[in-house]
Amino acid sequence: MNALISCMADSPYISEVDLIPLELVKTGITGLDTLLKGGFVKGSTILISGNYGVGKTLFALQYAFHQASKGDKVLYVSTSEPVFKVKQFASNLDFYDESLIYSEYRDITQKKDKAVKGTIEFVESSLGIITGIHYTDESSLIEEIRNMVEGKGIQHLIIDPITTITMLYESEAVMRKDVLLMGAWLTRLGCTVLLTAEESDLKLLDVEKYLSDCVISLSSRMDDHEREFLITVQKQRGNKQNMNSHIYTFDRSGITVIHDMSYMERPDIMESQASTGIDKLDELMGGLRYGSSWILSIDDRIHYEPVFSAILSAGLDANEGIVYSPPSKFSFNGIKDLLSRFSIDIIKECKDGNAFFVDYYGRKVPDELKNFVIESYPEAEDLRIFARDKYGIIESGEVRDHWRILSNLNGEYNVYEPAGLRDRYSKNLSRVRERGDIYFSYCNFDEIDERTAEFLRTSCDGIIELYVKGKYQYLKVTKSPGGLMSSEHVIVPLDKKPFIKLMQK
Repeated sequence: MNALISCMADSPYISEVDLIPLELVKTGITGLDTLLKGGFVKGSTILISGNYGVGKTLFALQYAFHQASKGDKVLYVSTSEPVFKVKQFASNLDFYDESLIYSEYRDITQKKDKAVKGTIEFVESSLGIITGIHYTDESSLIEEIRNMVEGKGIQHLIIDPITTITMLYESEAVMRKDVLLMGAWLTRLGCTVLLTAEESDLKLLDVEKYLSDCVISLSSRMDDHEREFLITVQKQRGNKQNMNSHIYTFDRSGITVIHDMSYMERPDIMESQASTGIDKLDELMGGLRYGSSWILSIDDRIHYEPVFSAILSAGLDANEGIVYSPPSKFSFNGIKDLLSRFSIDIIKECKDGNAFFVDYYGRKVPDELKNFVIESYPEAEDLRIFARDKYGIIESGEVRDHWRILSNLNGEYNVYEPAGLRDRYSKNLSRVRERGDIYFSYCNFDEIDERTAEFLRTSCDGIIELYVKGKYQYLKVTKSPGGLMSSEHVIVPLDKKPFIKLMQK
């Protein structure tokens, strides 16, 4: 439902929607809620996937005890280990609290805190057996879980792992239907469902990821002869998330997610916000900051004109000057027509000293633009001063505080060669950060050498990928100053400014 509401709000056919505020569930996993922008969406289904030994059961137990400690009722279904083994493992953890354990359909313990009414009920499902009762098929097992959740007022259901149950199904279609119906029914009750799954079973995992609202991957790798553990939020419907991989550690105290340097405070020059002219893109980028540099990764098939025009138009609307190095396929008259759709009179903006072009292809330049086509991004403190000194124009007028550059890196690569491009890009980054300008560049990385491509990817603050699959165009943010990465969004054409809209698949 939360995902549906989010889609409704993004729809170009709905002008106004009264959004229901999201209710978030704190996970109790140190550092994870920050990546999730507050926690899991209440009533959602979460999949924790990973290979053996990465801490899936520890994650599930830490989540369970945290929810119970807040006063919620938790049903923990163990499908691969006897309950006594799960409890034995849990009893060695720092957050274990015997008073929260509910057993045999009745509370057999005295609560340490009488005000706390949360419980964790552990039940066992081992190849069709749950709490000592035998079932004739896997559907009746899921039905019994549903009955327990409804009858006991369960707010959090944990199945560890779901893989064992899904393996019982001979038909993948029947399994999808049963689990999907259970998830939909539990969501209506407001029950949050946490599933663990083995990463090694790819066929089953695809089904489970499809059914889940949030997917978190736990993995490990060898680094300098030491094992390093990584957590990645791969998907979360209805709320933002940081999709970068982060290191995590685990011990008796539980799992701790370690944030990377993107969470460190940025210099003041990076705090002032601008806009791309596309609201959803601003959100995916974590905001557009003055003093930042971005690369638009493109290929020859993408129609990037609306994105470029929106970025330039937003700069002029914000009282910024613009410097634009157009793609080779555009003529200056074509550029003038494109920008006119955004109500930009580019000839007037140039004559007012607010816009300049950089041309690497020797295009025919209209007479009215000849004074405004320059060889490269100038080093002058203000481009008005540059225009006055070079051309004797712009005698008066308001000086622009910031400039927005949209640079053609493939054009620079062909003119200045790889070493020259790397040197120019480094100098431009320094000037942009010093002045507080905004530096957009676009590049087809397939057309440059790998060393230069890696240099550019590493040096910039953010990367926005534009690409084509089938008959549709897509966009996603793969790097940003704040560490955010976005999921794939479809570029939807509109008939009014900014002429495109981004919608999550």
